[in-house]
Amino acid sequence: MKTVCIDIDGTISHYIEWVDSKTFGEVLPHCAETIRHLKADGWYVIIYTTRADKNEISKFLETNCIPFDAINENPNQPDNAKGGKPLADVYVDDRAIQFDGDWAGAYEKITSFISWEEGPIKTTEPPLDYCGQLMVEDFSQSMEMHRHYDSLNWEITKFAFGEILVAVGACWTVFNWDMAKETIPNLKWIVMTIICGASLVFGVLSIFTIVKNRVYFVRTSRHINELRHHVLQFRPYGFKNETNFWENPQYPRVKDYDSTQFLSLYMLIFLNMAIAGAFMFSILRWCQYDNFLLIVIFSLILLVSCVLIIWNVAKEKFYR
Repeated sequence: MKTVCIDIDGTISHYIEWVDSKTFGEVLPHCAETIRHLKADGWYVIIYTTRADKNEISKFLETNCIPFDAINENPNQPDNAKGGKPLADVYVDDRAIQFDGDWAGAYEKITSFISWEEGPIKTTEPPLDYCGQLMVEDFSQSMEMHRHYDSLNWEITKFAFGEILVAVGACWTVFNWDMAKETIPNLKWIVMTIICGASLVFGVLSIFTIVKNRVYFVRTSRHINELRHHVLQFRPYGFKNETNFWENPQYPRVKDYDSTQFLSLYMLIFLNMAIAGAFMFSILRWCQYDNFLLIVIFSLILLVSCVLIIWNVAKEKFYR
């Protein structure tokens, strides 16, 4: 079994000026995957760092899914060699020079040494070959889809709101019919029941559609964030994106209760509860049976149904 010693600051994570034992730089791209690959190949991984707090080091590594076997020691080396430098086949450090037997050349390397993060900023952008061009076009199309889903939300909301207004107007007109002129008993309540029922069906469908639209909006946003994260890690033209704007592939969340999509849902659920109450009221009057409690219960059943629709359609685990 081979052993590798790996540094933290400037190697596993970006180097930052010392703050305290709990503060670490951002983990470098592909670090966790590479170390997991080494572990899968049978390497014994030792974290070899000037940091002394092993508990904080362990928390940092575990939080970022970076596997390791030991910290600042090699339990497998001879007892009479313990306490010094951990025995390893390879040492990975951002402030190391590979000695090649030439001390004359080593002097020049030592005196002119700078770490990779202190050196020139990487400005080489990914080559625009077929894959690169595909990513460029994909990003452009994803942005168009992102704007489309955002505007579609308001189009659905306007449609649903307009449909409810028409239903309310129609019900009001029917409600003011002259009952004496009716040729069919309870015709007023039959018509109101049909109008409210149709409006209720369209309302629930609108709620379902907005939730699905939110899911597609989030997936597209995360895809855009992933593309931006991939490109910005190269710091093109020296741009560091210190605000971390649109760079986290895990955001936005599907269930963001302050989002505009959810504000639309709140409004539509409230309006549909009112339509549900009118629907139940019309049925009860049609059947010549008055019971206010049934109206409240039916409205609450609709509310619970809408919440269950939102909860199940927007399950986060389905869209990661």
